[in-house]
Amino acid sequence: MIYLRKLVRDSKIIEPELAARRASRGDIKKPQNSLSWLDDVRGDRSFDVVSGQLLLTVAAIHTTSSVVTATTYDLIWNMEYIPMLHDKIIHVENELHDKIIRVENEDRGWEKTSLYKLKLMDSCMKEGQRLIVLGPTQAILALEYFPKGRKIHDKETFSSNADNFVGHQFLRMRELPGQENNWQFVSTIPEFLSFGHGKHACPGRFFASNDIKIAPIHLLMKYDWDIVGKKPKSAVKARFVPDPETLVAYRSRTPEIDI
Repeated sequence: MIYLRKLVRDSKIIEPELAARRASRGDIKKPQNSLSWLDDVRGDRSFDVVSGQLLLTVAAIHTTSSVVTATTYDLIWNMEYIPMLHDKIIHVENELHDKIIRVENEDRGWEKTSLYKLKLMDSCMKEGQRLIVLGPTQAILALEYFPKGRKIHDKETFSSNADNFVGHQFLRMRELPGQENNWQFVSTIPEFLSFGHGKHACPGRFFASNDIKIAPIHLLMKYDWDIVGKKPKSAVKARFVPDPETLVAYRSRTPEIDI
């Protein structure tokens, strides 16, 4: 019932905008966004555009903000990685600055190739994903055998230290011969399904990865952080939902570079 009330409330916000767009279909300058796209592709089919827009919003915004929050929690709780990330961010920014001056003397900000070089940050992001189970878990007691096809969680798949955050783990795995492309944050392989795999892989993961990396650059370079109280946990058991009630302390710091 609570869900239905929220849906009705959100519909009152989106429906007027949708109606206005339908009335202006003949306009040359058509809005290029998800709301117009959903309304176009449904054709004559019965489809709730409002629910579709809300679902896309959750998929596109909530997931990204959750990863940024979880990554920040992980790094604050494992402080030893922050100085290393500081050094790499400074190195990449100086490298980018020198390149821009040589090429065109214009500051265009961070480039995708520069973000790609933040491999330790990429590894920390992926390690955070590893520690969060993708779906619900199930406990079965007093079985004499596992039914055929039953999948079980083997925490030793990656290391004997599987319960702990090891930020450089995937960086080291990428350094193995032939493994560079298998263990990036955006990589999809049968052994790591956070973004799905094959034709069902998340198409927005590349944009999301760049988006997620930019946020910690500012958060880590401009502020000092600390966790107040106990270690953060997922707000929903076996789901990727950082606890919004986690208390953190922060103070401004002067970044070594202009970002």
